[in-house]
Amino acid sequence: MARLPCDPRLFPAPDFSTEAFKDQRTALVNDDTHPDITTEELAEAKLKEDHDRYMNTLGAQWEAQVTEDRLVAEGQAAEAEEERKLTKIEATKRAEQAQAEREKKRVPLVEIDMSKPVKAAAFEFHPRAVAKLECREFEHLWMFGPAASAEAMSIDGVGVGVGVGVGVGVGVGGSSANKTQVEVAVASAR
Repeated sequence: MARLPCDPRLFPAPDFSTEAFKDQRTALVNDDTHPDITTEELAEAKLKEDHDRYMNTLGAQWEAQVTEDRLVAEGQAAEAEEERKLTKIEATKRAEQAQAEREKKRVPLVEIDMSKPVKAAAFEFHPRAVAKLECREFEHLWMFGPAASAEAMSIDGVGVGVGVGVGVGVGVGGSSANKTQVEVAVASAR
């Protein structure tokens, strides 16, 4: 049967005593299959009774339709909730697996023996870098490392060495002689 758009019991019953239903009342009075209907009042009562019976049938259909719709909606909501739970469980498992992978890749910490003293790193700054800092002048960070000591010495003209560090940037206040010496030191390092 076709779906009902709304509850048919909400509509008021028509007035069967009006002129609109005169033909139906007359037909019932003259009908031989209904010998008990002899007046228009009895015909009106019969029309009202038939209308009420039909509305009750449609009302039962409406209730069944509403119940079915509610059950379908509850089923869909349960499926959606189950899907959401499964998605959440899968996301949790993926997060745990990702955490486990990160833990595998993590470098283990070396235990430090607190009873032994820590050896100080032998780290000497080049005198040129220290002098630049004392004068509050710019100096590249690579000049502070021990590997840059030989290159720093060659820049000062103290000795010719092979530098292993290469700086990026241009110092402030350098003379053209220093720039030439840097180019020579870099060229000799290659």
